[in-house]
Amino acid sequence: MGKINLILHLRSGDSTSAFRYFVNYLRTKVKFIEIRTVKEMSMIDDEEINTIFIPYNFGLLDNIIEKAKFIQKHTEAKIVRFLNEYNLCENGSLQKIFQERPVDLLITNYEREKTKRYYKNRLMLNCNCLSYFDFNTDFSMIKKYDIPLYYGTFRLGRLNYLRKYIHDNDYIFLSISKKNLRKLKKYQINAKKIIDKIKNIGYKNSTLVFFKHSLYIEDEFTHQNYNYPANRFYECLSYDVVQFFDSSCKNTFDRYGLDVSKFMVNSKEELKERCQKGNYLELLKGQRQWRDLVKRDFTEFEKIVEEKILPYF
Repeated sequence: MGKINLILHLRSGDSTSAFRYFVNYLRTKVKFIEIRTVKEMSMIDDEEINTIFIPYNFGLLDNIIEKAKFIQKHTEAKIVRFLNEYNLCENGSLQKIFQERPVDLLITNYEREKTKRYYKNRLMLNCNCLSYFDFNTDFSMIKKYDIPLYYGTFRLGRLNYLRKYIHDNDYIFLSISKKNLRKLKKYQINAKKIIDKIKNIGYKNSTLVFFKHSLYIEDEFTHQNYNYPANRFYECLSYDVVQFFDSSCKNTFDRYGLDVSKFMVNSKEELKERCQKGNYLELLKGQRQWRDLVKRDFTEFEKIVEEKILPYF
């Protein structure tokens, strides 16, 4: 066997969808071995490694000693690091390794680091655009709910907006995991309409298909530190879900190249009024035009991967 490329997952549970979609895309371009357990890692420990591709969640504590030893042993291998979270702190053991041996290529979806990183080269890559699915299907006729939906992970940087739109509001659905619901309650945010996590994203039978409207909010840090639009932006475009944006997101979408001013809201009362107006199909017609931007995003994504990432493999 010649030199091999590795993707090290080594974590219980799934990686973020952005990384998963990115890996699926890379499969069409690069031969690599995916390592998910310490046992699998030990089986290739004596092989000659070309590149070690490390996802964002690799630095979590499970198997951290084995991970560190493996990276330290393969000193000739290139390291490509993928981070989809600007506020993710590196584990101390890995941080020490990367300080002595900087990552060859750091790939992020955000512009500025909030924590210290050690790398030789860095680039931004919009993996979130892979969250768009071209179903070639009109979902507008099977909608069930006028009440808007908010779904997304819990973040401290969104607390003010969760209080603004979710707290004591019976006119918004909140799709959330039990773990994150406990966090909401810890910060005394009382959600009135809680539903199960949105299921089957990427398939026509996703539960997202039944909602007419959604709310888009972002972390406060992101207002002045550009992140590509979230997966939710592309997913809602896929399922004919009209999106309303808190006005604080303006800078992000100005940078992205999209004028969302007609779809901005500033309060839960305004959000309710906009959703009850009954012009869903009119709004949808306008937002469907945004799909042209997805084509632009994917073309740029392919170009960056081809010219700047594949050479590391």
